[in-house]
Amino acid sequence: MQCPSLLEAETVDWQQAPCSLASDELHVWSWDTNQFAATNECLSWLDAAEQQWHNQLATTALKQRYAGAHLGMRRVLASYLQVAPQQVAYHISQLGKPSLPGSELHFNLSHTSSQVLLAVSKSNVGIDCEQLREVTTRDSLASKHFTTEELAAYHQSPATEAVRYFFQTWTRKEAIVKLTGLGLTARVEQLNTQAGEQSVNTVAIPPTWNTSHSAVVLMDLTSPSHLAASLAVEQQPAQVRCYRMTDLG
Repeated sequence: MQCPSLLEAETVDWQQAPCSLASDELHVWSWDTNQFAATNECLSWLDAAEQQWHNQLATTALKQRYAGAHLGMRRVLASYLQVAPQQVAYHISQLGKPSLPGSELHFNLSHTSSQVLLAVSKSNVGIDCEQLREVTTRDSLASKHFTTEELAAYHQSPATEAVRYFFQTWTRKEAIVKLTGLGLTARVEQLNTQAGEQSVNTVAIPPTWNTSHSAVVLMDLTSPSHLAASLAVEQQPAQVRCYRMTDLG
């Protein structure tokens, strides 16, 4: 299976938005919150918890990004559930895992700066993205959170590739953690994402994590040069479709 590509995502016409998902399919949605104008009508789609979180954010930019991410998420999920965006009722576990009670759909959201990714599947899924940037504590973070194999590969990376390797490895770990729903309790330094040289790999879950998952399928997403993104799924899907949203419809 080829690496799913955000660069080749189909731009969605909301009059013909996909509203069905085969059991062996996985859909990845992307959008930029800078392209969304969160009107008062759209903001009314947010539930009480989302509105509280939105209102307590310190800056207009942070509020715009949060609103754009969650309004877009509601717009996408509503198309599958065949309800209005404000009628999407999702639950967040104590460790931060989202779910749709009463639905066979699974979803996971990630955003970095103004870029948002949303994975939708009929099996458990996790997705993560990070904007490539210089981090002064990058080496110490790698030493703390990478396995011996990952750390060796990181230090062997050319200087021009070290930032990308760091964030690609980081998003791989985060995608898997988000799939398992373990949150900050996961010992990511025990998780080796260097399972192979391919962009789609089966990665073993450490037994010490005490989760029902013994292994997951990990995919690197082909993404713009400023972005690293990874996708984790319980079983390899027959097809991954990528969609690009340009407005709220």
